[in-house]
Formats: sequence, C-alpha cells, structure tokens
Amino acid sequence: MNPEWEAVRELLDDDVLASLLDISTPSLRRYAKGERRCPDLVAARLHWLALVIDQLEGTTNSYGIRRWFQRPRCALGGQAPQDCLTGAWDPDDDAIRAIFELAQSARIGMVAS
Repeated sequence: MNPEWEAVRELLDDDVLASLLDISTPSLRRYAKGERRCPDLVAARLHWLALVIDQLEGTTNSYGIRRWFQRPRCALGGQAPQDCLTGAWDPDDDAIRAIFELAQSARIGMVAS
C-alpha cells in the first residue's frame, strides 16, 4: 500500500476521505490496495491532503485535525475546508491554496509561540 494512502486513511475515515477526493468509497479502497491504478488527479489530491495534514500535525491531535476540516474559517469566507474540497477541485486552484496556507499558518503559529 502507498504510504500516503496509509497515513491519510489512518487519520480520516474512508467515507470522509472519499468525499474529499471526490471518489466513491469502493474506488478509494481499490486504489489504496493497489487493485486499480489511481488517476493522476486523485493522486494529486491525496498528496495535497497529506501535505495539509503534515502541516497540522504537532499543532493538535488526530481529533483536532479531523475537526479542522469541518470548522468554518473566516479566511475561507466562512466556509469549512471540507466545503471547499468538493467536486472537481484541483490542488493548484487559488481557493485550494488558501486552505493549505491556512494549515501552514497553524504550524507557524505554534512555532512562534
């Protein structure tokens, strides 16, 4: 199994992760097990989520990271990160970069304190 699949699935429920990746839960499981080739966009989204989670680790526990995706954020116009990660999102979109920067600012805030 790909280490990114393993790490992200360890933290996020398969149904939540499938929703964030905009794929079905059965497809997620097949990709994670290597039973089916993962499309490039799904792999890019997974990698991006792993990077966001990496930014959040050390700032909160696993529960806090899961909740981070659900809480509305002023920096995102009052939307929760998971609300922005629906449909055909691309990690290179400006709106999606804003989510990463928000996660990064959480880490920077921890280092500064």
